[in-house]
Amino acid sequence: MSIGAASALVATFATFVGVLYGGDAAGQTRPRGQMARSDAGAIPASCNALRVPDDAGHFIAREDFTPPVAVVDGDDLLALVNRSPRWVLAPTYAPRDLVDVSTMRPAPASSCTPPDRQCLRREAAQAYQRMAAAMRREGHEPKLDSAFRGFVTQCTVFAKWAWRRGTAMGFCPATNASAIPGHSQHQLGTAVDLFTLAWTRGGAHFREGFGCSNGGRWLAQNSWRFGFVLPYPLHPDYRAQGSDCAARPEHRGRVDPRTGYKHEPWHFRYIGPENAERFRRAWEASGPGTANEITLEQWLRERLGARDAVEPPSCDGCACGECATFNDGSAGSAPCPAGRSLLLDRSGHPTAARGIPTLMATRVVRDGSAVVIYARVRVPAQTLTQPPIGDAQGIARYGAGATVHALSTAEGALARDYRALEGAWRVGVEGRDERAQRGYPWRVALVEGGRDTTANGFNSRLLATSGEVEVGVRVEGLRAGQRVRVAILRGDEAVDSNDARLP
Repeated sequence: MSIGAASALVATFATFVGVLYGGDAAGQTRPRGQMARSDAGAIPASCNALRVPDDAGHFIAREDFTPPVAVVDGDDLLALVNRSPRWVLAPTYAPRDLVDVSTMRPAPASSCTPPDRQCLRREAAQAYQRMAAAMRREGHEPKLDSAFRGFVTQCTVFAKWAWRRGTAMGFCPATNASAIPGHSQHQLGTAVDLFTLAWTRGGAHFREGFGCSNGGRWLAQNSWRFGFVLPYPLHPDYRAQGSDCAARPEHRGRVDPRTGYKHEPWHFRYIGPENAERFRRAWEASGPGTANEITLEQWLRERLGARDAVEPPSCDGCACGECATFNDGSAGSAPCPAGRSLLLDRSGHPTAARGIPTLMATRVVRDGSAVVIYARVRVPAQTLTQPPIGDAQGIARYGAGATVHALSTAEGALARDYRALEGAWRVGVEGRDERAQRGYPWRVALVEGGRDTTANGFNSRLLATSGEVEVGVRVEGLRAGQRVRVAILRGDEAVDSNDARLP
């Protein structure tokens, strides 16, 4: 997200943050950019607002601000920077080859504060100038809203969105639209928030519709030729029928499980023309508009050999149960209770589960033409599971002929293959009679009912709900008297099972 054009508001808020949280023992505010000492480590004092719990208990633990792993090399054009606590830039990181985009003269990072001065790494700035010239030739006057933003500036940007008054925005909605400091692609010096002048004359820049504007379409179709790519596209499940740029009304502003952010058709990242062409070929091969369509996130993670195609975001008290952290609770308070967050070890991988899930009981209920097969499971802490996640009652619903390998989990959602992932546990159900479907074609995640089902939009490992959990599958077309087997599955392997006869 951009800091927008209201620079006076941003400056005022920065002062507010510094006074409220950035003062030293004598009550004085440290100069902007100076590192806080003692318990703040390398975190700038003006960013301490995000480390202090607000009234609702939202904050970022120090271990996730400055994780115990090697930070990302921001000089790499293909650096992975996302919402997870593992892939983070150091508070002190800034590119050494920043230039003022308007003059192409070298510029120190401390002087690059949008919208007053827009800076990019020299190579990215040169590419931007070429792209801007091409836009003008096509009748689209570019309007660069925001380019490089340092760690401290991003603190101000995030705080502005998290605590802005008079709107519905708050800390938790802000995390889906504005990156936590250290996790913003803008700190790389290769990302831009880019509009057209015609669009900005219409009022607020960051609103629905830019992707479908003439300028937005031109950028989506041509930016890769200049080395820029769109990291946060519109999820295929959210697209209006027949459109690749407009969202259905019920999905506007919804988070994409592939990236952790909302659709941002104005945000472009420079990765170089050759890399952009490679990514485009991989994207086309994945099937644009299908359930298998990838984003830059998945392409970068595959390049790095990462085990998972996505990772949970840093814990901040908002999405407990769907977040990850390096904070084991031993150093003090944590934004999410123990067992409600995926604990990472010092290498950035999930810690081992404390045992294996066990099947406690099963029951079957007839529901019209369908049956619901329930399983009560004892789930150890730090157990990993995977979609499909059940509905508010913890039930995954399978229509006639649907299986876990071709399942649409919501109205309008594409049918996707939730193939077994290594180390992930689920409940599975299969028929046991002659000619019955074997191989546990109906499966459900070990997640309590009522949890956010956004993750169903991408097949990835998730944190299971710990304790005693009851989940179920609802299957159409199974006849009365038929036998089924209910099992705890680790991948495709049944570890514990129980047979039942359908009413």
